[in-house]
Amino acid sequence: MQNVRGMLGKQIVFKERLGTPYVAAAPYVDENRVASNDEQGNRNRFGKAVEFGKYAIKNPDLKKEYAALAKKGQSAYNVAVSDARIPPKINSLLTHGYTGHTGSCILVQATDNVKVKRVQLSIYDTSMLLIEQGEAADNGDNINWIYAATISVEHIAGYKIVASAYDISGNVTIKEVLL
Repeated sequence: MQNVRGMLGKQIVFKERLGTPYVAAAPYVDENRVASNDEQGNRNRFGKAVEFGKYAIKNPDLKKEYAALAKKGQSAYNVAVSDARIPPKINSLLTHGYTGHTGSCILVQATDNVKVKRVQLSIYDTSMLLIEQGEAADNGDNINWIYAATISVEHIAGYKIVASAYDISGNVTIKEVLL
C-alpha cells in the first residue's frame, strides 16, 4: 500500500501528512445542506486566510519569517493561515505611568497565536485632537510593549489613549482607555 493516496470504495481514505501515511474514514458530505450566516462568515474568513497563506509562501521574506516560527510538524503555510485567522489580543493597557510629561510610560500587554509584530499608541486630548503617536518598543518578551511619551502636556484628565496591536499578517486589534 506504499504511495497509495485517495478514497477506496467510498469507505476509507489513504492520506499522507508530513511524510507519514495514514488511513481515515471517508467523510460524510450532505450536498443539500445550506450553511448558516455564521458558518458562511467563517468560511469566508477561512478563505481569506488561505489566500493570505498562499501569498505568504510565495513571498520569500514572509515565508522565511513564518518558517522560523513554525513548530515541529508545521509548515510556513500552516503558520501563515493560522496567523491570518486569529487577530492579536490586547490583554491590558496600563496607563498609570503616564503623567503627561515627556518620558512617562504606557505599558501594553499584547499577545497573538503567532507573533505580535508591532504596537502603536496614539494620545488624543479632550477634543479628540491627536497629541502624539508612535511605536511602542518590545521589551524582549514579545508580550510587554512600552511607549514613552515624547510630548509634555499640562492636564491629562479626559485624554484618550488608543493602542493598536498588529500581527505579521496585518490583523489589528484596538483598545482605548480614557484618563
